[in-house]
Parts: sequence; structure tokens; C-alpha cells
Amino acid sequence: MADALTHFEGIFARAYSQLDGSIHILDAFNETQEENGDPKFTYNTLTEASDMGRFAIVLTVASMDDYFTRKYAEIMVKAIKKKGVNTSFTKMLEDAGLDLAGALELLAMERPYRKIRTLAQNYYQNYTTQSTGKIDKLFETVGISKLSSHAQRRSRRKTLITSVNELVKRRHKIVHSGDLTRTGKIQKIDARTVKRINDIKLFVECSNTHINAFLKQKS
Repeated sequence: MADALTHFEGIFARAYSQLDGSIHILDAFNETQEENGDPKFTYNTLTEASDMGRFAIVLTVASMDDYFTRKYAEIMVKAIKKKGVNTSFTKMLEDAGLDLAGALELLAMERPYRKIRTLAQNYYQNYTTQSTGKIDKLFETVGISKLSSHAQRRSRRKTLITSVNELVKRRHKIVHSGDLTRTGKIQKIDARTVKRINDIKLFVECSNTHINAFLKQKS
């Protein structure tokens, strides 16, 4: 079964293919414009092209969300076996319905960690990791504090967290308001937006490196 990072890479590749496809569509439309002697389209005057860019943003954020929820499920049991259970994790289990009686039942189970993992996965089933704050809160339960800050440090990019969160905000505007401003104009997609799509990839890769390094530390 593919790991979390492999799944991320697959979704991210689909996102980037939308950007590539949008350029091809722009070129195709402009060939017709040239033949007819009409003014050429730009990326932001041809919504058929820029909407593919918007879909790329939505898919990019989805790839990050999917990665962090999968990675958490992937390493949760390994982390608590290695590092023990902290207060954030016990609070999550309590919220998931594990009371004292349930905790005592775990002692008699042949595979108690499987039960714990199921409880956690059910609890976080609808949990979205579309902001660095929620990502940090999730991974704190397994002992990884300030994951986003560590990923930013590893990237050597002081504005990486800001860039990631800005793209997430843009995703929300696309999904909830069609990427329109308050006055009803479509917002432009520029080179900075494309750079932020690449920043998501950098952020995930650096986070993955830090999580794996955490698991290799001595207990």
C-alpha cells in the first residue's frame, strides 16, 4: 500500500497538470484569435484557462490535507509506542469516547493499539488539515510540537508558513465564492500564486522529513 507522501505526490501532480493544461488552452484560443485578427487573450481574460489554475489551487490544498491525515494515521501507533502517551492524546481519546472502563478493557486486549488507532481514526475522520495551526494541533497529540515551524526552518524559507496559509485562504475563496471579490470581479492568478503552489510541496516534503526524523530519535 502506498504511503502518505506517495499519495500526496500523485494528487499534486494532477494539480500541476491543470496549470500546464491551462497554458495549452490559452495558446489554442490565441491561435484562433490570430486567424481572425482579434486581440489575444491573456491568462486572466480567458476564464477557461484561469479556472484550470483555480482548480489546481483546490487540488493542491487537497493534496496537503490528504497527506497530513494519512501521515498521522501512518505514524500514530509507532509514535505512542516509542514516545508514550501525552495529555493531548489522552484528551483526544476521552473526546473519542474512551472512558476509564474502556481504558481498563484495553489491558485485556490482545491488540490494544489497534483499538486506539481505530478510535483516533474515527475521531479525526472529518478533521481537515488545511491550515498550519490545525496541522500542529493534530501532531501535538503524538508528541511532535510546532511541526509547521520545524518544517519552515528546514526549508530555510522564513515566509513559508505565511505562503501556505495564503494559498489555503485563496482555496476557500474559490470554493465558497467562485474566487470573486466583494465587488463581483474575478481575482487574478499571478506568478506569486503559482509559487505558492510549489510552496505547498516544499512544506509537505519538509514536514515529512521532520516527522521521520522525530520517529528515529531515541525513546
